[in-house]
Amino acid sequence: MTEVSWQGLQATPTERLAALYHTQNLTDLTLTFRGGSATMQVHKLVLAMSSPVFERMLFGSLEVRDRLTLNDDSPDAFEWLRKYLYLGETRFDSPLQAVDVYGLAHKYRVEALVTLCSKHLQDNLVQDIFPAVYDCGVAHQDANLLNKCISFLIKKSPTILTSRTFTELSRRAVGHIIRQNARLGSHVALFLGLMQWGQGQTRHDQSGDTWLREIIQDFLPYINFLSMTADEFVRHVMPSEVFTNEESCAILMNIQNMTNVPMPQLTRLDGAVNDESNILKATVTVRYWANDTRRIGITQTANRRRLLTVSVARPVLLAKIQLHSNPFIFDHSQEVAVTEETDREVVCVRLEGDLATFDDPILLVPRMEYYITLKEDPNSQSRVVLGARPRTTREQEEVLTLFYWFYSGGSQCGGRST
Repeated sequence: MTEVSWQGLQATPTERLAALYHTQNLTDLTLTFRGGSATMQVHKLVLAMSSPVFERMLFGSLEVRDRLTLNDDSPDAFEWLRKYLYLGETRFDSPLQAVDVYGLAHKYRVEALVTLCSKHLQDNLVQDIFPAVYDCGVAHQDANLLNKCISFLIKKSPTILTSRTFTELSRRAVGHIIRQNARLGSHVALFLGLMQWGQGQTRHDQSGDTWLREIIQDFLPYINFLSMTADEFVRHVMPSEVFTNEESCAILMNIQNMTNVPMPQLTRLDGAVNDESNILKATVTVRYWANDTRRIGITQTANRRRLLTVSVARPVLLAKIQLHSNPFIFDHSQEVAVTEETDREVVCVRLEGDLATFDDPILLVPRMEYYITLKEDPNSQSRVVLGARPRTTREQEEVLTLFYWFYSGGSQCGGRST
């Protein structure tokens, strides 16, 4: 009697894929996570068929062989992702699990899962998870999720603004909320929420000597102090001691409509155009022959490659950089750095998928060259030598998009000066 194969026991491709998940038969890749805390056996093809990032990692010109370390990924979230890829899992145990999975879906560009996570978070938004969900929306620039969060905040303000949960927001998320000032109603509540958030940051500061004013000063220009009554300003703002006595007096005189009294510099935007609705894009294509790595830039060390030299005709705030067709591997070990022509590194952030986002926009000024550099951790177990030549000899290209705002002066722009 002929023995029935495992394939013969499964009636459909869906059932056979599920069998591969449960039996781990024919796996050809071992995933490990930070500290070796967990390992996972997977099939390269299953990852690559749902993710263009994994396709480049596993089947591109610099393919990973049989082991890949994902230092920045949660093993629990990745196990959920594995169930989604093999079994079609769509149920989350909690919204916070959806937040973690969203990060992976965005990083590896699993677009259908990004939509699924976003919808789940929109449908299950409550006050306790508001900071995590808002941070998620800001980090991944999910307009639908952010609109849902803002609508929720408008309904619950000032309850959320003055609650302890508000202190859990990231600086980027607080900046996004502050810029919605016209939609949030009471600027007293907005100021009190900002104060509470700032005090939470001072408690987290290891040095213990951070001044509250320094933490929140970039957000103060978005508070409309002139919409307050003199009584509200005296009762709620002055006791915070964020402003000096002279500055408080100047604001009070403006509230009372006294003429020829300038508002304090700390309350003025002074022309910085950094609302995300006004963000501009510049896309650059760098072409090079695959067997001539010199065309793409200057290799400074074994694990660093300069991709682009940038100069500006007028000051701009650089918010993020997207690498559309990176011939190297997008993984946890890669970082994008912005360096001055003096070789001083201005900022270095880790790539999330093909996107490098700066927590605070970088101020680029005229008469200075800046280098955009791709870096890789030399200690990474999945390290790839960036200077290695692709296996093809045909012409290739690297496409970078720079996201920026124009900046027209003033000290309270929210950007990091170089």
